[in-house]
This record gives sequence, structure tokens and C-alpha cells, in this order.
Amino acid sequence: MAVGRRPDRYNPEALRLTFVPEIERCLKCDLPLSSEGSTAHSAKTVQTFHGAVYVVAYSRVCVTPGCACQGHHYHASGHLKLSLPYSTYGLDVVAHVGLQRDRQHRQFLEITAGLNALGIAINDHSVGRLY
Repeated sequence: MAVGRRPDRYNPEALRLTFVPEIERCLKCDLPLSSEGSTAHSAKTVQTFHGAVYVVAYSRVCVTPGCACQGHHYHASGHLKLSLPYSTYGLDVVAHVGLQRDRQHRQFLEITAGLNALGIAINDHSVGRLY
């Protein structure tokens, strides 16, 4: 039995947006946070009506010995303005699905066809999940 897999959404031409934490200093010791040992906590390609966007969000960590927050990671939150966590579709696509379903009373297949015509690669199951 073949298992369906989501296709890779790698797009080297996609606009790349990088987000770092809004907090630059530890909340307890007030010393600068370090990027040492921290990695991207979110890296994904997001499909929007304006094209694909590769979004990367980094974290920073407090490395001050003896600080109550030593080892605590502070995450960037700016990437949440573009898409929901664990979703590869932009908030504009999510809003479009909701409006089409609630106000226009469209079926998931109709919404899927409309989004595919606009260049958004999506299937009816994903439309249902977004709704």
C-alpha cells in the first residue's frame, strides 16, 4: 500500500525572512542573550497570495553562570504574523478559506479549485484542516 506524502516545498527563489527574538537581554540578570548553541526553532516555506516565503525564526539563550534563567531559550515571535504554528499556509490563505466557506458557502472542492487557480498548491483535505 502506498502512503501519501506531502511534497517538498523547497523553493530557492522564495523570499527569505529571518526573525530573531524581540528580547535582547535576559529578564533576570539583564545581560545580553547569546546565539551560541541555539538554532532555528522554526524553518518552513509558507505559501501566501504574494508568493512563497521561506521563514526562519531563531532563538537566543541566557548563558550567564548562576542566573536563574541560564539555559532558557527566548524564541522569536514575529514569524507568527505570517502563518500558524505547524502550518505551511499564510494567514491570508487561512482567512480566504474561512471567508469562502462561511460567507460564500463554498464546498471544500470549490475552494481548492479556486486556490489552485491562484497558484496555491493545496488539496481539499488541507482546506478542511485550515477551515
